[in-house]
Amino acid sequence: MDDVWYVDDTGSFRRLMQDLIPKSGHQVRFFSDGAEAYAALQRGEKPKLLVTDHDMPVMKGLELIAAARKMHPDLRMILLSSLDLKIEAEALGAAYLQKPFLHAAFITLVNDWYPKE
Repeated sequence: MDDVWYVDDTGSFRRLMQDLIPKSGHQVRFFSDGAEAYAALQRGEKPKLLVTDHDMPVMKGLELIAAARKMHPDLRMILLSSLDLKIEAEALGAAYLQKPFLHAAFITLVNDWYPKE
């Protein structure tokens, strides 16, 4: 199982996360939109942490978080966006980080939100 799922339609951000997330000690699986990640959840797959961008075609990040929350109430999630969506993300039980962000801030947030076993 991949520890962290990263959902973003922007290839450059997926490439960035290909370097950043493993630096925090986690394996990562990439999805190019929310519907693709949601389909994996519907098949019974589940990450330990879901990190998603908001502004994507087909299914927005907040829509993915809301749908995932209904399926997995305990799933830890982080929303990334250039829009100010902190209140909306937190209302769904997700952490929020505004783009652009410092790499160190992202790694800290991933480590803080990653479930402790």
